[in-house]
Amino acid sequence: MNILLENQFKKSQNNLELKQKLGGALNTMKYFAVDRKEGKYTILQDTQTHKLYEVKSSKLPPFLKDGDIVKKIGFNTYEFDFFKTNETKNQIKETYNNIFLKEEQQT
Repeated sequence: MNILLENQFKKSQNNLELKQKLGGALNTMKYFAVDRKEGKYTILQDTQTHKLYEVKSSKLPPFLKDGDIVKKIGFNTYEFDFFKTNETKNQIKETYNNIFLKEEQQT
């Protein structure tokens, strides 16, 4: 039993150290929603601050559509985030349904 607890403690310590090392990177990770495309540029909206940014479309994956979520990796590199995109679309759909289904039920 003692050995098992010691192993668990060591694993949790290692996980804590890893989280501390990654903490800075994880805390600074930024997510952006594709707002629209304008010529050679794509307008991205920061999902936290809602500020708009103009980014050359060549710096982004070519298949992006309005509403897709990308995360910024490094200085000027962006990666499509499939899970965040689906999560966001599901939240929007749920909010829409809650608002309009309640309205229909009340009438």
